[in-house]
Amino acid sequence: MRRAGNDDAAGALGAELLDCCDLTVRIALNHTFLNDDADLHRAVSFSVVEGRVLLTGVIASPEAWVSAVELAGRAGGVREVIDELQMGQVPGVAAGARDAWTAAQLALRLMLDLDVAHSNYINGTVNGVVHVMGIARDEELSRVVGHARTLSGVRRVANHVAIEDAGRLLPPARFRGSADCCRREVHERRGRRA
Repeated sequence: MRRAGNDDAAGALGAELLDCCDLTVRIALNHTFLNDDADLHRAVSFSVVEGRVLLTGVIASPEAWVSAVELAGRAGGVREVIDELQMGQVPGVAAGARDAWTAAQLALRLMLDLDVAHSNYINGTVNGVVHVMGIARDEELSRVVGHARTLSGVRRVANHVAIEDAGRLLPPARFRGSADCCRREVHERRGRRA
């Protein structure tokens, strides 16, 4: 997934290769989860952008949670696992329909916003939490997050969008800085689950 509108032929080929690699990672994730635990595969959704894997869904137990994160990390081509799993009971049909409606509304708003390259974003909603992943320029990202925040029923927006800066991809703002801050956040999140 790369910026839309790139006229450079080499850049277009690179984008196709990255999308192909993300597809390969997705296939590896499906294979790994299906071979290990089909029930867990049904409970977990994956989004993949440049080898970064976002896990979303509702998990019934801490053991299943740990298993899902470990399985995702074992899949071939995974550079980073972003754990946004929730623990609890699987939402009912009405809650699932509300989440699907929220995700569809955000996709439509991004498509209609001419200042946003909507094809650079993946979004999903779980229990009112909107997850946004993709690649953006700084000015574009604020529009995307703003659209998500204004939707009815949104409890939180989880921003996992990398920023494109002079041809380099910077991690989402909360991860910029030392690698220690990333590890610290992961350990803090694990502590909250226990």
